[in-house]
Amino acid sequence: MTSDYDDDFEVDEISESENEQGGTNEASAELERLRSENLKLRTKVDHLTNQLKHKSDTESRPSSTRSMSSIWEKKMAIIRRDNARLSRQVQQYSVAAETITGLENKVKELRINMKKILDENKALKRVQREQEKALTRYDEQLAEPHQMVQAYQNEIRALKLSIRQQQSSRVDENAARKVKLAYAKVTEKYRGLQATLLQCTGTDSVEAATAALEKFSALSKEREEFRVERDKVSQRVKSLEHSKVSATKRLELQLKHAEQKIARLTEANAALQAHVKTATHLQEAAEFSPALKARRGGKGHSRSGSQTSPLTTVDKTEAKVRSPLAETSPAIASPAVKADDGEFEDDFEVDSD
Repeated sequence: MTSDYDDDFEVDEISESENEQGGTNEASAELERLRSENLKLRTKVDHLTNQLKHKSDTESRPSSTRSMSSIWEKKMAIIRRDNARLSRQVQQYSVAAETITGLENKVKELRINMKKILDENKALKRVQREQEKALTRYDEQLAEPHQMVQAYQNEIRALKLSIRQQQSSRVDENAARKVKLAYAKVTEKYRGLQATLLQCTGTDSVEAATAALEKFSALSKEREEFRVERDKVSQRVKSLEHSKVSATKRLELQLKHAEQKIARLTEANAALQAHVKTATHLQEAAEFSPALKARRGGKGHSRSGSQTSPLTTVDKTEAKVRSPLAETSPAIASPAVKADDGEFEDDFEVDSD
């Protein structure tokens, strides 16, 4: 059962590591693409600003043209502010990617430690089984002769004590003869026991058998020590299993947090792409506006006063351009969404801690 569990756990580890690597690669590629688009947009905005400054310095314009220039300069200032905010968001996303990488490294370290704990647990269980088998074999070989020797030794001590008591109390000869006969029988039993002991221990003398018995008693003490050590090993195995369970729960919690962060980053990237598209539309409208201004300005002088002025036409164009921006990117249209962005940044800082 343990080997099947380990195999399933290793397969789950491999699949999870592949999924995490794939998600991290996609997030890093998306961040690189956003950085490149942001750089292109910044270059275009700078170029357009330089053109506007050059035209304002070299050409003398009427009051209406100057007011239009101020309007477009305000629009460009708005675009630059949005671009700066996008740059800050890109930096925050890069920091989030680094945080995700750090969490993945911690997850890998926890998995390595868990594998070491499982290997150590297997080794300890194997040693415990071997020690139990060795103790069982040793008990079966030497337990019975040792018990018999102790029983006969106790019986001999009791008979010797009885002989001394009878000799001291000057019992009659019949009682002494009975005691001697009993002593002879016990002596014969003791000799037979010695022969049995020599045969069981495989020695040639009583001294060697006694040494074997002493060795048996020492081995019995060692067996007790082994049992104590086995209990300690069992306690350690239980503690390792507890630490394994806690490490698994901690790992699952960190993986859940990482998945939530990746989901939030994906949503923020989608919003950022929509924002970049709307900023591109604004830039294209800003590029075509000078020619449109000049053309409509010439027509305005020739027509009657009831017709629409160039300023009103440009304002309508601005409203048309900004309407898809409000629909596609709520973060630019309403300041309330900016507050939501701040809350997202606070949540991200708490999760990273």
